[in-house]
Amino acid sequence: MEGSMGIPNALAYSISQISGVSVNSFKITSATAGDEVSSGGRFTFLLPSQGILDLKTSKIQFSVKTTGSGTRLPKYATSLIDQLIVRMGGVTVSQSQSGLYGVWNTIQEETGQTHQNEVAGLRECLATMRSDGLILTADGNETYDTGIGATTALFEVNLGEMAECHPRLLDLSLLPQISIEVVLAGTSVLSAPKDSTKLRGQADAVCAVNTITSIGWSMLNPSLQANMYSLMSGAYENALRSRMEQTGFLQVCFPNTIAFQQNFNGSARFSVAAQSLNKLTTVFRRTDYATIGGFIPLAGYAGVALTEATMNQVGGGAHGTTKQGVARYQGKFQHFSLPTKKPAHDEDKGLSTAGNDAMDYGNTSIDSEITMQYAIQSALVPQYPVNQGEMLNLTCWANNIDELPDCKSHAEYFYNKCIFAFPLNLPHEAQDKCTLSGLSTVGSNAFIEVRATGGNLDSQHFDALIFASTTSILRIGQGKQIELIG
Repeated sequence: MEGSMGIPNALAYSISQISGVSVNSFKITSATAGDEVSSGGRFTFLLPSQGILDLKTSKIQFSVKTTGSGTRLPKYATSLIDQLIVRMGGVTVSQSQSGLYGVWNTIQEETGQTHQNEVAGLRECLATMRSDGLILTADGNETYDTGIGATTALFEVNLGEMAECHPRLLDLSLLPQISIEVVLAGTSVLSAPKDSTKLRGQADAVCAVNTITSIGWSMLNPSLQANMYSLMSGAYENALRSRMEQTGFLQVCFPNTIAFQQNFNGSARFSVAAQSLNKLTTVFRRTDYATIGGFIPLAGYAGVALTEATMNQVGGGAHGTTKQGVARYQGKFQHFSLPTKKPAHDEDKGLSTAGNDAMDYGNTSIDSEITMQYAIQSALVPQYPVNQGEMLNLTCWANNIDELPDCKSHAEYFYNKCIFAFPLNLPHEAQDKCTLSGLSTVGSNAFIEVRATGGNLDSQHFDALIFASTTSILRIGQGKQIELIG
């Protein structure tokens, strides 16, 4: 990267200095939340009217209480959120799709676009030990309303897509009152394994559902940790107002994802109008995802628990009992699979019964491929129907990555994390300025379709979840006037 004089930064001796920087962090509570908010509930934070807010590092923090029998929380803390709605002066600026916020954030994690805190982001489905160290039993709930969780916030989520806005530091004095409304997810994001201490491939184990009379969760003591700056000299504020007088407005850009969900019968169609359509992403989820069940195992990981005794043997799992080692899971609502007839959508071998048929894509009875393609109006992208290897490469291209960061095998991709994405804009690097280079569909309301064909395609038992990634522009004028351009 080069400096303003065309000299590489590695050779530059220049120093920049900004005086009078003040830094502080504030805890904001919600007048509508109280100490406990039940699943499906909502509450609102009101931001200060002065100061410079760091949208990237400000977080919503909370603890969690669960009820039921064997209740387990989902992978990723963002899965507990149904919607985040940001309003400025009562005008909705950013709003996630109801019911699909957790799904989109799961996709963002699996494609390396976001990375939640390893400790506070709840990055794994926990089977045998809670995040705070308490050992879980077969019918015990993963709940954090006792011990340290009763006195402190253990988990956090960011401010959604506004956390990715450019610039990331937002001068609140230029804007009308900002509110952030949080809507909590329902109980369909939870899992209830029969016995999470017994791994997959056997009856009444981690993939079987517990005896459920009721299941639920609630968020405890939510608060917003607002990390803020101020510049004492006033030079920055004066510069912004001077620019506003010259150009009429300031511009803030941020991602805006539009989501659609349809029963998949071989194709799914939707329409979107955007000034910069950057990427299309599709995943396929079983239609019975909302029925409470046990954990879904990640393909390629252990089928039998690694015990302390075998860990002390040479090679651990390799030379201990067969198939021992690390086991990993996901919830039903974030189980994205290739929509195949073989393996069947309801195949149980490898889950609650012995075998591996549920995730066996090397089955010799599979004799035809599945191909996929997008259509934008009458234009096909890519120009030819792609198979699964090509889907994977296109998905990495669309997300500007070399590989899916947490996917270790074809079986895991096909069974757990099947994502089909296609780029419509130029690649973006972390240090780049906000650039609108995506497809403009303003005024045309373009119809977009995802298509799949092939003899092994299951067109009855899956929903297609389609996400259109766009860029929105917030214009800020004098007198705290705003205009949203999407």
